[in-house]
Amino acid sequence: MKAVKIGSQILVMFVLSLLFAAVPAQAATLEKGIVSFSLEANADSYEGADVTGDGKKDLVEWIQSEDYSSYTLKINGETIKIWNQNAWANIVLIKNKGYLAIGTEIADGKTTWGLYKVDKGQLGCVYKGQNAIDKKILAKSGFCYYADGYDMFTPIKVSGNVLYADLMVATKSLGQIKVKGLKLVLKNGKFTLDKAAGKASARLLIKNKGPKEAGFKAKKSFKVYKKAGSSQKAGTVKKKAEFSISKAAIIKKQLYVYVKAGKTKGWVKLTKKTMVKQKGALVWG
Repeated sequence: MKAVKIGSQILVMFVLSLLFAAVPAQAATLEKGIVSFSLEANADSYEGADVTGDGKKDLVEWIQSEDYSSYTLKINGETIKIWNQNAWANIVLIKNKGYLAIGTEIADGKTTWGLYKVDKGQLGCVYKGQNAIDKKILAKSGFCYYADGYDMFTPIKVSGNVLYADLMVATKSLGQIKVKGLKLVLKNGKFTLDKAAGKASARLLIKNKGPKEAGFKAKKSFKVYKKAGSSQKAGTVKKKAEFSISKAAIIKKQLYVYVKAGKTKGWVKLTKKTMVKQKGALVWG
């Protein structure tokens, strides 16, 4: 009788060990339609999203090596892709479908970000973030990661068929700026960046004060317009005038920023040329 009891305990322990081996110890978190994987756990999982399009919930695992040198994406136990550089991921849940939001840092100082679906064990990109803006107006001529510039989208929330995302971007005109609340609209299986403006801000490194949200100083005079993309003039920001930014919009890959300098306010399109004496800088946190 005692032998049977001991045997049953061993069997239970064996089954439990299989369960713990099969499923990562930590579960990802879901908030406002966005699934976030832990940056600290070596293995994180979520089992409430259909990322393969078959109408069933899939087990999505995001696994990082102990030295953070590689990242692995698994779907239902199958390895889909391994990244041998820094990478991060979210799942975006829209109308019972899951889209993988994946960003990477590439060795040559470039970054990528996109929305993906999984089909027959392969990742298929449905939106490339690095193609959202004209590369000519970006620092290093494209999405980048270097000393004081970093380009990336961050999913924030989902409402209906709209993904709201924040954008950090290094521009040649103003330096590093952040745009909050841009809209990526899903329609007929495709994501489109809406023209609606998001909230814009920038931080400057002020001598003896550190990073502060402060006004830019115009390097030369420039005209502003009543609407983003319009030709109706609203005034001129004069050389050496201090101005602030409050909104930004992306229209046909061009980045427009709403500025205010005293009583003068309006939209200006960013270009390949420097507009300010001191540019915005990348500040983490």
